Amino acid sequence: TVPALPPPAGDDEAERQAYERARLAHEREAAARAEAALARTRIAESLEAASGEAIPAVLEGARAERHALTPFGGAEAEALERRIDEALAQAERRHATYLAGLANRAELEALVQQAEQLAEADLATVRQGFAVLEAKWAERTAEAQLPELTARFQAVAARLRERQGAVRVEQAQHEQEH
Repeated sequence: TVPALPPPAGDDEAERQAYERARLAHEREAAARAEAALARTRIAESLEAASGEAIPAVLEGARAERHALTPFGGAEAEALERRIDEALAQAERRHATYLAGLANRAELEALVQQAEQLAEADLATVRQGFAVLEAKWAERTAEAQLPELTARFQAVAARLRERQGAVRVEQAQHEQEH
């Protein structure tokens, strides 16, 4: 009998090299998918964080970056594309709201000043007057985002609630004494 010949040594090496090439290709593909997902996530996050006058530049940059992205498929890609679409739409709405706020800024500033003056007046006078101002404020700010004016108006409302609370406590103490 003739002994079996060992397999040619080149076959093992060729198989190992093929495996190594396939493994490296898989790693490159996984890294490319991860980078593509990260790039899309960054675009969505920048859009979601944009505010005020910076929104138009962020929108423009996001659209340019999105256009330059490498193609990438699958469920993750679809979800990220939907997130970018939603972030674009939300940023456009926030910018429209910001512009509406700018258009009403002078009127809102006047309302805040009236409220601040009213906050120091006699509480009997304040109640009805402030209710009217609050209604105007709610109507005018429904489509506006002006955080600094909103904070000032809310501070006035809090100050009035504190004053009214103090008067109620004082009245209750007075009633207990008599």
